[in-house]
Amino acid sequence: MSASPSSFASVKLPAGLVSQAREAATPLRLSVAGQIEYWATLGRIAEASGLTISEAREAIALDDVLQATTVSETDPLDAIEADFVVA
Repeated sequence: MSASPSSFASVKLPAGLVSQAREAATPLRLSVAGQIEYWATLGRIAEASGLTISEAREAIALDDVLQATTVSETDPLDAIEADFVVA
């Protein structure tokens, strides 16, 4: 009896990324995997829109600074959208 093909695959991710995904997923009632899929979709959209590497690096650096200096009480989707617009 052969195993049927699965639509899922296991991957190793940094613990910090999984922790960030868990925190971001909670208010949206998503699973950790669902949150990471959401972020991957945003990444594909950003690439398809022509976002340059330097623009992406600037956006990541800005996000790192914001994550380190603020604790947002706003809706997480609004914050993500605002960060994406800034990029």
